[in-house]
Amino acid sequence: MTIARTTVRLACVQSCWSYDRMQGIGIGYASLPLLAPLGASDPDRYRAAVARASTFFNANPYLAGIVVAAAARAELDGAAGEHVLRLKKALAGPLGALGDLLFWAGLVPLVSAILLVAGAGWGVREPAIAGWVIGLTLVLFNGFRFGLARWSVGFGWRHGLSTGGALVESGLPRVGPRIAPLAAVLGGVAIPMTLAAIGGQGRTVSVLVLAVIGLAGLARRRSWRLPPTALTVVGIVGVGLWRWVVAGAGT
Repeated sequence: MTIARTTVRLACVQSCWSYDRMQGIGIGYASLPLLAPLGASDPDRYRAAVARASTFFNANPYLAGIVVAAAARAELDGAAGEHVLRLKKALAGPLGALGDLLFWAGLVPLVSAILLVAGAGWGVREPAIAGWVIGLTLVLFNGFRFGLARWSVGFGWRHGLSTGGALVESGLPRVGPRIAPLAAVLGGVAIPMTLAAIGGQGRTVSVLVLAVIGLAGLARRRSWRLPPTALTVVGIVGVGLWRWVVAGAGT
C-alpha cells in the first residue's frame, strides 16, 4: 500500500517544479509515505530526511521513483545524510539519460508516429479501425508508464544505497536503444503519410507499416548502425517508393 501511494504521488512530481530545486519538492512529496515510519520513531531525523528529499534534483520524471525509493530506503537503514545526498546526485545523470532515451527519443515519438499513421492511413477509409488503434495505443502507453513507475519504486526500495550498481545490471539500459530506431523509422513514415492525408490522398497502410517494421529490424543489424536521422529518411523513402509502385500498378 505504501509503494502504491508513492507511485500515485509520482504523477505530481513536477507539479511544484522550480528553477532553484527543479523536481526537488515533488521528490520530497512523493517520499513522504516511505519516510512515514521515521516520523513515529525519530521525528528529528524524519524532518531532516524530508528536507534532504526535497533538495535540488533533476532527471527524467518517469524514472523518478527509483531515486525516491532508494533515498528513502537509505534513510530508514540509518545511512548518513551526506551519503543520501551523494546517492541522489549520482543517480540524477543516469536516470536522466536512460529516461530521456526511453521516452523522449523512443516511446513518445513512436506513439506519436503510430497515431499519425493510424489517422492518415486507416482514418481515411476505416475510421473505426483508426479509432481502435489510437485508443489501444494510448492505453498501452499509459499502462506502461504507470507500470514502470510502480516498478521503479520497488526497484529503488529493494536496493537502497546499492541502486546505482543494480541499475547498470538491470535490463533498463538496453530498452531505450532498441525502441529509438523503430521510432525514427516510423516517424519518417508518418511525415509523408500525414501530408498526403491532409492533401486528400490518404491510403490504407497496413502493408506499409509491416514493411517499415521489417526495415527497422534490418537497420538494427550490427553491420548497419544507422543514426536516427538516417532511419527517419529510410521511412520517408520507403513511403515514396511504395507510392511510386502503387501508382505504377494502377496505370
